[in-house]
Amino acid sequence: MLRRVVACVAAVAVAVGAQGCAKDPEQDRLWQVTEVYWNSGATPTPPNAMYVVLGEHSFAGDTGCGPVKGASRTAKDGASVTVSRVRTPKEPACEGAALFYHEEFVRFFAGTLRVERDGSELTLRNEADESIHLVY
Repeated sequence: MLRRVVACVAAVAVAVGAQGCAKDPEQDRLWQVTEVYWNSGATPTPPNAMYVVLGEHSFAGDTGCGPVKGASRTAKDGASVTVSRVRTPKEPACEGAALFYHEEFVRFFAGTLRVERDGSELTLRNEADESIHLVY
């Protein structure tokens, strides 16, 4: 539990510290995952709070099971973000449904994601047309 709190605080610190430097409005904000639509047919509401901060060259977040981080590259037009080198704890601090969502979250963030923005809402969509909806 303490690791999750530390990870969220660190993500917020990164987001707040770099907010003025962001080129795109999606970058360097703390986004909370509100719904997930994966081809697994899982319910769209994650059992734990999940957060993501998308930076110009990296991303960080927390799945509710532990921190997640990796490299990212945003397209010049802002229409997509490519995520690579996703890293998580070797042993997530959860089980059951929370572990399932953690593993799906990590799987989802490997590759290129289309970015759709509507005010304070953001949708990330992968090539399989799965999506994660976020708000800040």
